[in-house]
Amino acid sequence: VIDLTSLASKETNVPRFYRVLGQDQYYYYYNPCIGFDIAGGACMGAAACQEWYMQFNTIGYAQLDKASFQYDDTRQQYYIYYQGATDSFAINGRVTKVYLKCVNTDDNPKLIVEGDTAEQHIYVMTLEHRAACRIPGSAGSAGISISIGTYMCIGFLVVLILYIGIGIAYMKFRKGAEGKEMFPNYSLWSELPGLVKDGVDFLREKITGFNSRSDVKYEQM
Repeated sequence: VIDLTSLASKETNVPRFYRVLGQDQYYYYYNPCIGFDIAGGACMGAAACQEWYMQFNTIGYAQLDKASFQYDDTRQQYYIYYQGATDSFAINGRVTKVYLKCVNTDDNPKLIVEGDTAEQHIYVMTLEHRAACRIPGSAGSAGISISIGTYMCIGFLVVLILYIGIGIAYMKFRKGAEGKEMFPNYSLWSELPGLVKDGVDFLREKITGFNSRSDVKYEQM
């Protein structure tokens, strides 16, 4: 989970990032989570807006059905994908990608705008702030965080598989064992259930004073 609500401006006509100059030499406005209205309604309900020679284009809407968290395998970064407006210059619609860069040491959010450098109506920005960091132990759109206990269980399973596989190969090809005797330390493991049962009976006898197996005697240590 990544929560950007702390960065959002609550004023409808003042986005958090106001008139940021992009690398494509156009100005951009951006407000995470909450839509804004500027330029007399030219950008309305926008999450991202472009100023282009005193004209304004909505390049990303703030509505939930127009925005989604995604993951870029190439950049290895999460980003927010916004669908924007369709017009005569962008028949297939405008798109904004806001990449999220986790910066724990910076209290001041920074928006770096590449803009539409490829001139395909895909506008790229990078938001740097501690709010762009994933909340520890939360699920992400690209996967779920794994606890230490899970790693231990996976490690134990791997060791067990190696133990059985290598043990069977050794018993078969080096010892010439066949059938169940190929299982490593077969005699020990075959006796284990009985030993466990004896231990449980012994513990129950000590707790309740009842001996369920009168024929079993234990030596005093």
